[in-house]
Amino acid sequence: MSGSRQFPDFLMRASAGLISGVTPIFKFGENQDIDTGTVPEDIIAGGGAKLFPTVSSTISIVSSSVEDKDVTGTGLRSVFLSGLDSNYDVIEETVILDGTGAVVTTNSFFRLHRVTGVSAGSSQTSVGNITFTHSEGTITVITAGHGQTQDATYTVPRDHILLIDRLKASLERTSSGAGAEVHFEVKLFGSNVWREQATVSVAAAGSSFVERDTQLWFPIPEKTDLRMRCSQVATNNSALSAAFDALLINQKLFAW
Repeated sequence: MSGSRQFPDFLMRASAGLISGVTPIFKFGENQDIDTGTVPEDIIAGGGAKLFPTVSSTISIVSSSVEDKDVTGTGLRSVFLSGLDSNYDVIEETVILDGTGAVVTTNSFFRLHRVTGVSAGSSQTSVGNITFTHSEGTITVITAGHGQTQDATYTVPRDHILLIDRLKASLERTSSGAGAEVHFEVKLFGSNVWREQATVSVAAAGSSFVERDTQLWFPIPEKTDLRMRCSQVATNNSALSAAFDALLINQKLFAW
């Protein structure tokens, strides 16, 4: 009927950012080289273990290529950082890059959720590997050609609850006998214990992509750290990706 209106369901409206106090979260990551002797490793672009700092700090940013630089570079020229401060409140900042010269954020970050490219030269993406260094070590990496970080990790902001919907894992390069096991783990605020909440197993003999629907939304309280971690691989040089879908609920604004 001409002029008729459609009314999307709750999830469609939430995904479109049309519900106050509800934010869709899609966290994804990849680890391009996991060996049998290096596990466990987190599903993050830089490999190894994701840094969850104990203090807030400014972030030093440097690329392996001179082309990731302000208005003269062919690579990324500026990036947008999103994370949490020491109060677990969201902070954001845009930084202009200087290639192989280090630049430092104005804000101090306690957690760094994601970094995305804002502007670029003719390559339209990152040319080098761009490293983000916290006072306690490397906190994330944008690998060449990706244009943003690839970390399947997160920390729930203060006064929020995270509702997990789906977990996903995939073997990106497979060979005979290849397989991997990926854990979804959480560490509650005030605890030093990582707790395994779910396991996603993938194998070349079956499907190299597995998606697990939680059926009921799985709640994660405020200030909880989350990670997807590869606990074992069957072959060296395994490349894995993983992701989770969720809704972030502001408990001060959203009416249950």
